[in-house]
Amino acid sequence: MEIQLVAETIGHVGFLPITNTILVTWITTVLLVLLAIFATRKIQSIPSGLQNFFELIIETGYNLVEDLASSKAKIFFPIVMTFFLFIITANWLGLLPGFGTIGFHEIIDGREVFVPLLRSLNADLNTTLALALVSVLITHFFSVKFLGICNTGFL
Repeated sequence: MEIQLVAETIGHVGFLPITNTILVTWITTVLLVLLAIFATRKIQSIPSGLQNFFELIIETGYNLVEDLASSKAKIFFPIVMTFFLFIITANWLGLLPGFGTIGFHEIIDGREVFVPLLRSLNADLNTTLALALVSVLITHFFSVKFLGICNTGFL
């Protein structure tokens, strides 16, 4: 077994290649959206069930961000929580049976290669690079916005 750094293409939509990590990204996104819809479908003042579970997660995350960012928590919280929920959900999905083991065989350069249908997001360097670039850009944008260009260390 060899270590594969790039995602394998499992199909195409028109000219756009669909990789196994893109498929898992879509599954993760759909799962989070569906959970958000079900958790907020019948909001009650005294929560129970799924609403209670998600309020616990959101409130804990908000309190952590508020401790770190104080008055700017309302600005940073959605970004931090979105990153957290996306990464933890994708990592948990990667632990399910079938990730990396269910797939098909393909002939590449005259040899048979196994191509998994589902692959953990963090196994693809493109995903971690994209998340890192987004977080760096957001961090720099907010540092310039709140501290100004002279106080950020850029000059």
